[in-house]
Amino acid sequence: MNSSSTDFTLLTGAILIDGNGNSPVENGAILVKDEEIKAIGHRDSISIPEHANVTTINYPNQTILPGLIDCHVHLTGIGDGRSGDELATLPDEVLTLQGSQNANRHLQSGVTTVRDLGAKNKTTFMLRKSAEMGLVKTPRLLLSGRPITIIGGHLSYFGTSVTGATEARAAVRQLLSEGADLIKITATGGSTRTSIPGRPSFNVDEISAIT
Repeated sequence: MNSSSTDFTLLTGAILIDGNGNSPVENGAILVKDEEIKAIGHRDSISIPEHANVTTINYPNQTILPGLIDCHVHLTGIGDGRSGDELATLPDEVLTLQGSQNANRHLQSGVTTVRDLGAKNKTTFMLRKSAEMGLVKTPRLLLSGRPITIIGGHLSYFGTSVTGATEARAAVRQLLSEGADLIKITATGGSTRTSIPGRPSFNVDEISAIT
């Protein structure tokens, strides 16, 4: 059902941070109509249209601020101390469910956009598809899908292992066709047991093909 042209929502809180670098505003408020912000500022400065039907939602002793962005996550991680090598042995279905749980935790903590930088197979792509279908609630998802790595390199248990510029270029094309928003490249070794931290993984031609 479409909302009436006079329906507004007023969010009020103890402090408002607008995200533009301005000083926090005490007794702040946000006026919203049809999911679009119409006005922000001190509660007394908000002009409400005459004859408007206003639903007020008050958050006393709390701060209202824009959604946060987490630029580096691995949503399918369980966080119980197990290594990535061990995590990769779990079925994709379990990892996707874990990703859903972690995504919801982000959302509930005020994070409205996350950038996932490496997951097994198509697990995070399936998570986003589930969110688009309304099956789960998640923040906005920016996904790399599988990392591009070398055989035995960092995140090779999740990644697409390539050798040579031709395979590297093909891996990028495949990820983009699956819906990747960005490409994760493990340019050096890292925490993966079979890699050496800091040692370059690719030659110049391979990196050029990927980027």
